[in-house]
Amino acid sequence: MNKHNEPIQVHSWLRRSLLPLACGGSLIAAPFLTAQDDEVDEEVFELSPFEVDASQDKGYRATSTLGGTRINTNLRDVGSAISVLTKEFMDDIGATSNETLLQYTTNTETGGVGGNFGGNEQTNLRRPNTNNRVRGLAAADNTRDFFLTDLPWDGYNVERVDMQRGPNSILFGLGSPAGIINNQTTAANFKNSHRFRHRFGSYGSQRLEMNINRVLVEDQLAVRVAAVETDDEFRQEEAWQKDSRQFFAVKYEPDFLKTDSARTTLTANFETGNTDSNRPRSRPPEDRLTNWWNSYSDEFVSWPGQLTADPFFARNGFFQNQSEADEVTNILASNPYWSEFFTAGPVLYFEDGASSPFYASVPTEHESDNWTIGADGNVESANSTDQPFYRGQNQIAGYSDYAREAGLPLANYGGYRNKALTDRSIFDYKNHLIDGPNKYEWRDFDVFNTKLAQTFLNGRVGIEAAYDTQNYEDGQSSPFPWTVPITVDLNEVYPDGSPNPNVGRPYVLNRANFANNANEKNRDSWRVTAFAKVRADDFLKEDSFLARLLGSHNFTAMKSGDEVEEAQESWKKWVPGYAYT
Repeated sequence: MNKHNEPIQVHSWLRRSLLPLACGGSLIAAPFLTAQDDEVDEEVFELSPFEVDASQDKGYRATSTLGGTRINTNLRDVGSAISVLTKEFMDDIGATSNETLLQYTTNTETGGVGGNFGGNEQTNLRRPNTNNRVRGLAAADNTRDFFLTDLPWDGYNVERVDMQRGPNSILFGLGSPAGIINNQTTAANFKNSHRFRHRFGSYGSQRLEMNINRVLVEDQLAVRVAAVETDDEFRQEEAWQKDSRQFFAVKYEPDFLKTDSARTTLTANFETGNTDSNRPRSRPPEDRLTNWWNSYSDEFVSWPGQLTADPFFARNGFFQNQSEADEVTNILASNPYWSEFFTAGPVLYFEDGASSPFYASVPTEHESDNWTIGADGNVESANSTDQPFYRGQNQIAGYSDYAREAGLPLANYGGYRNKALTDRSIFDYKNHLIDGPNKYEWRDFDVFNTKLAQTFLNGRVGIEAAYDTQNYEDGQSSPFPWTVPITVDLNEVYPDGSPNPNVGRPYVLNRANFANNANEKNRDSWRVTAFAKVRADDFLKEDSFLARLLGSHNFTAMKSGDEVEEAQESWKKWVPGYAYT
């Protein structure tokens, strides 16, 4: 069970709203409770053709969508692979995000600890909502009310999810060949309702949720307020995630603009949120231990197993002055310190208890590449004051690097992958995060969306103008990149020639780049959509054969624009000093 004991941060107004529920004994007895209005009278509201109301969905079955045409269309009339996931379906399976939904949907996969495929570990740590694959192709584009978005959706303010699988864009727009996953936010409507939830999960996870809709002016003005606070814990003891979001929506249909055949609708919503986390890793560490323990030999190299070496004579930089590639290979092969298992390695060390790294330094005098193998098999130089040219500490190579060095078939084409360390007696990756408490991810966003729709002739003709603006920031700070090798220090001396007291000890390898980064993206988008419904019986005799043959047709046109500004930065937490050249 997770020992992360930070209290759940709940806004005071949300805490006061949920206090009556928390005091009820029934809440303790049930892991998932819902409180809703008991109104049984169903009112019928006329919807704009630019809207789809989730209240029309029956159980798991939805009958209409905005996908494919951008106006309310029966699903049976849309000629593409669209799945509509209703609110009731998502509630029954407990889905609140891409990560928890896509494992149950058709032709989709999602990564992460609860997913059904590996995916990309870096994406899983930083942007888990995009770590998915549709039809085995790639990650789908995410949209919010059919505007492209980087924001991860959460079920507290989502009415339904429309999933268009495969390379079908919406109204001929550009999109991922995998498809589009659109979340439709909950709109304000002209019916009072409310819902409160307190949900418990494994390892001490909790989720507090509220959603309130109120009519301020009957059939004219309504507002909706929603909020969610989550505290997710995981099997990996050090992992956690906290998410806080707030949502506000308004709908206005002024009476003074209504006529018998025309209607004006103004809607707007605003959402803000932030996420702090130390997300779990879904993959075991990389195995760079086994090759060090095993013995190996071929016609060129004899690897005795558990070999240690002087980094000045083993591997990179040795005999670099040789002009012929074959000669270099032959000399390296005859070097008793050389092995295909060696590769260039780290230049920083943390001594026991030290908070700052030891910086590798390089001798600056008497450096030379003029070294040969003597008759006795030892390394020799014509000048006794020369020192071998130092290029870096040596480390045990990953299996893919070893395969290339050893010339294994198809190694240069990615035929071999690095091996995972699945022996949990060495490191229990299922119950512990190898980063410990030292990894951190964050995500902050604000989004505003507004739409103005005007219809005429009882919804036969209409036009909608929409504007969407988003500000999204995320980042990661970690001691390790997305792969974390466990290996052994095989260097007998430090770069300054002094003995290495850590030789033969296991350590975790860190590449400083790729692990610390931040991103900010601003999106400004607009869209104008117009449509007209033309029926044959407007011009021909009703119920005539020709009128039935020609039927009715919808003509739709859309013009849109997107402006995206993005800033990215990355940094290293530790770098070698100037002495390292």
